Amino acid sequence: QQEGWRPTMVFTGGDMGNRKTVARFIPRNGRAEQVKILGFVPAEDMRGLYSCCRAVVMPTYFGPTNLPPLEAWMIDRPLIYSSHLREQAGDAAILIDPDDVDELAAALKASMDDRLCADLVEKGRRRLQEIEVQRDMAEADLLSRLLQFEKRSRCWGRGQME
Repeated sequence: QQEGWRPTMVFTGGDMGNRKTVARFIPRNGRAEQVKILGFVPAEDMRGLYSCCRAVVMPTYFGPTNLPPLEAWMIDRPLIYSSHLREQAGDAAILIDPDDVDELAAALKASMDDRLCADLVEKGRRRLQEIEVQRDMAEADLLSRLLQFEKRSRCWGRGQME
């Protein structure tokens, strides 16, 4: 990091009614050069944003919102995520209470630690593998049920599935 360098915070996503408040807060607190509000970003542009970020930060109240964590893990970025969605993220994120500004600040500061980031990236890779195994098992279960239904359908005199 260069002397005098200050990280930039980029806000993306639709306006859920708080954008004006945030937009007024930024310059009032001397952060106009550090904070950018992009709003909704098309899916095809998200990879560019993710690839330039230090961490994907999603202190959401709503969920499960599975795409940003998966996207972060797919391109090897650490994740800061809401603690009430712990089951989804497992240990592959810094979990925070989205109502606790001190926790968020501490997580942002922690994301500057290269060793912690490397650990989170590795855990994210493992989490993706776990999700892949779960998906494969669910697909196999669905196929088994469809084949069972096909057999029963023949017994019922309906012939083969089309």
